[in-house]
Amino acid sequence: TLGLATVVLFSLGANAQTAKVVKVSGKKAIVQFPDDARPRVGQTIDLSGGGGGDMGGGGGGGSRATIIGGSAALSSLSAGGGSSTTQLEVNARYGWNNGTMEYGPLGALTYASSTGSSSRVIAAGGFFDYNLVENTPGNDLVYGLGAQGQFGSTSTSVGSAEVTGTQMMFQGGGQMKWFALGNTVAIRGDAVYRYITNSSGGTSTNTTGFVVEGGFYIYF
Repeated sequence: TLGLATVVLFSLGANAQTAKVVKVSGKKAIVQFPDDARPRVGQTIDLSGGGGGDMGGGGGGGSRATIIGGSAALSSLSAGGGSSTTQLEVNARYGWNNGTMEYGPLGALTYASSTGSSSRVIAAGGFFDYNLVENTPGNDLVYGLGAQGQFGSTSTSVGSAEVTGTQMMFQGGGQMKWFALGNTVAIRGDAVYRYITNSSGGTSTNTTGFVVEGGFYIYF
């Protein structure tokens, strides 16, 4: 088909270069747009300026240039020697989106437990997404690759003793964002492989495994 139909405010003097007026009622009109234009209800569309087809960018509430939100993950990772570590992590991020790439800083709080010990981690780092489907208004399902890195401090309790240390974490895999709640609110899911190095008391341990994360993100 030629495109999408919507009701917009339409000036009588407008020079419609890229849209076809199907029906007019006073200053309102039903307008047909080409396939590459994605109008939204309530958006102000300038049809008289050169090009007239910039449907994704400027209008109020339509931009996805800035990101804020958070995810959570519950995992059981291999710590070597047949042992495992159970982790509950929540993270928050703020960043920027140019359609193909998304990036920015993040902060994370993690609680982990293994045989005979438990630990808390406060970390900061950054994230990077490469979208195979551009994250622009009108695309409701966006997916691609994602990676992040974190560095933080740990506090581990072993019996009545408490030991401090550091942790580095890297992960990478696939990510998907589904704008099921509107043009600016996304449900996000990640399936990644995670590598963690903990250092404390002169010793270091490595923890690895696959992790699934889920969260909500707002774009504006």
